[in-house]
Amino acid sequence: MTDHPSVLYVDDAPDANSIAARLESEAVPITVERAASGADALERLAAGEHDCLVVGDTLADREGIDFVGPARDRNPSLPIVFYPANGSEELAGEAVARGASGYVGRQSSDDRLGTLAERIEEGVDTPSVTRSERLLTELAENTGRVLYVFSGDWEELHFVNSAYEELWGRSVEALRDDPTDFLEGIHPDDREHVREAMDALSSGESLEIDYRVDPRTEFERWVRVRGEPIRDGTGAVVRIAGFVTEITGEKRREQELRETKRQLEAAIQAGAIGTWEWHVPEDRLVAGPEFARTFGVDPDAAREGVSLERFISSIHEADRERVEAAVEEAISGSGSDPGSGEYEEEYRVRDADGEVRWVLARGHIESDEDGDPIRFPGTLTDITDRKREERERQATVDFLQQLYDVTTDPGLELEEKVARMLELGCDRLDLPYGFLARIDLESGGDPQMEVSAGESATVDGSPVDGTQTIIEAHGTHELLQTGTCCPLSETYCRRTLETDGLTAIPDVTDSALEGGAAHGRFDLGRYIGSRVTTDGELYGTLCFAGTDPDETSFTDAERTIVRLMNQWVSYELERHRARLELEQTNERLEAFASVVSHDLRNPLNVASGHLELARAESDSDHLAEVEHSLERIETLVEDLLTLAREGDDAIDPEPIPLAESCRRCWDQVDTGDAALTVDTDRTVRADPTRLRQLLENLFRNAIEHGDADTVAVVDLPEGFALEDDGSGIPADERDQVFETGYTDAEDGTGLGLSIVEQAVGAHGWRIEAVEPTEGWGGARFEVTGVDGLECE
Repeated sequence: MTDHPSVLYVDDAPDANSIAARLESEAVPITVERAASGADALERLAAGEHDCLVVGDTLADREGIDFVGPARDRNPSLPIVFYPANGSEELAGEAVARGASGYVGRQSSDDRLGTLAERIEEGVDTPSVTRSERLLTELAENTGRVLYVFSGDWEELHFVNSAYEELWGRSVEALRDDPTDFLEGIHPDDREHVREAMDALSSGESLEIDYRVDPRTEFERWVRVRGEPIRDGTGAVVRIAGFVTEITGEKRREQELRETKRQLEAAIQAGAIGTWEWHVPEDRLVAGPEFARTFGVDPDAAREGVSLERFISSIHEADRERVEAAVEEAISGSGSDPGSGEYEEEYRVRDADGEVRWVLARGHIESDEDGDPIRFPGTLTDITDRKREERERQATVDFLQQLYDVTTDPGLELEEKVARMLELGCDRLDLPYGFLARIDLESGGDPQMEVSAGESATVDGSPVDGTQTIIEAHGTHELLQTGTCCPLSETYCRRTLETDGLTAIPDVTDSALEGGAAHGRFDLGRYIGSRVTTDGELYGTLCFAGTDPDETSFTDAERTIVRLMNQWVSYELERHRARLELEQTNERLEAFASVVSHDLRNPLNVASGHLELARAESDSDHLAEVEHSLERIETLVEDLLTLAREGDDAIDPEPIPLAESCRRCWDQVDTGDAALTVDTDRTVRADPTRLRQLLENLFRNAIEHGDADTVAVVDLPEGFALEDDGSGIPADERDQVFETGYTDAEDGTGLGLSIVEQAVGAHGWRIEAVEPTEGWGGARFEVTGVDGLECE
């Protein structure tokens, strides 16, 4: 370095004189001379008395960066250090491209005068070409961007750093051999656009362009290219310099944003009540009027923007913490892509009227190129109705489960089931009163007049009178209690009978019932009821009611629930009636069995006694016929008693060896010379008496009606079979043999196989007369469904 290097510092910043003085005092021996404008500096440089030029970024007649080029053109070998107050990589690259040999960026807290002095010393001691190349290489290799310098006609590459190869997928050597080789690394669809940009730069136009590169990734990488033309003193473009930044992540976020906006637009069209946009850095949330009113926020304030906390404060306390956590998660993102999270939450909010509403909020985070969240737009949809429907569906499911538990509880009597069902119905319908009423109709003295299902309670268009009696009730209404009666003309049920099906009146005061006798008597404001029928005939009504009217109509689910309960009540009433009739029938059968046992057996015993006396006095052949008739009557009495006394299905099963039982029953039947074969070693769980009735009657049927010589009992996979070699049963009569009274014998009772079927049914088994197996030719009966059958 020379003894006293002379430095020309050109800058018009307010602190320029101070910087010049401190630089001269700290970097001895340096002489610093200051100029305010570029024109003044060029005049001084023309004298050739300065060893280095320092250029600030604010000159009196132009920007500092615009002075570097003209200064280099006037002084090709002079060291030029660009010294801006607000520096950046882009500005450093542009300065070097324009001819600067050094660069020092000032900072707000540090003027970096020591570094500036070093660059001045290096510039004075180092040849200009070496200085420029070293500085350019140093800058280029310490940035993640591609820096380039081409000739103005793109026929010569002056400089490109190694980042080009990684980003473009092409070698630097190929680019040096052919400066337009970089076009091969650009997506074919973008190349024409790039060529147009090259022509624009060569003509002196600065520009910025985005396009796709890197064939290794099928051109999925995006770059943003900034280009600047460099002119000589005559204004001709001599070089083109610039830098390239990869923006693949930014393009991906733009695509996601477009998709999100498309979804938001679709959401708005689908019924969203409002939109918002939260400007994250300044915490300013801007929202539309409907959105604002939903959160109880002043629409004018929301239009200008309020803090996020103001909206958060209106969220239901039970949901607030969860929503805040979801917002934070969306902002922070996850994995390798922070700050780009999706947001979707359902929560409750209190609106301007204090009403709690359910909303669905959807949004998306927009981030800058550094990944920092900047905007958070979204839409809000009111889902209160949907949530209400969901609650109704769940309530209906719970109700049906409870109703099922009640109706299938074997420990509850009919009255208890109806009472519990009315309680469940009142709770589900949110009505205080429920009742089942019996309707007894009067039709002008005609006792035969009845109302069938589907008909109205009218005769020739005139209403029918009658009485309503409450059979079962729930609630505290004093006139709707179990056992209370009133004329049908003074009831709401009359209206139900006059309509086909369900009657639902949400507001009695706004209906034809207002002011009528029923309203005056019961003073009900809300009512829903339906006709109850049993065996196709009118029984009464099932109704639910409340004193307070409501304009809200009964929902489809509520109507369906009432219909369902109506059907269940009808079924239970029919079943109850059938059980009562069966009990009455059994009582009559018991009475009949008593008569048969006592009143018929006594005369039979007397007749048998006289028969024995007659034989002692005579050996007439007619006495044998009398004996046969008496035996037939005895058999008939025994069968009738069996049918009557064993009419119920109660059994007391126990393990019974099937083969042993077959042989014991065979011995109890008059089988003559016939033979029995038993091929089974199973033990069956059965009632001993019923099993004996089953086997003895099958054996008796084979001998007395089939004239069998051999009867066999064999195993089946799910039971057993009894087969004989007798005359058999005609195929077209096999379905009739179990009917009471069926017989093919003149002296048969027609009851034996009915007793067999009854015994089989009591066990839950099945019996069928089927085609005999080959070699037998007689009758074959198969007993199946014997769940208790076991092998010993």
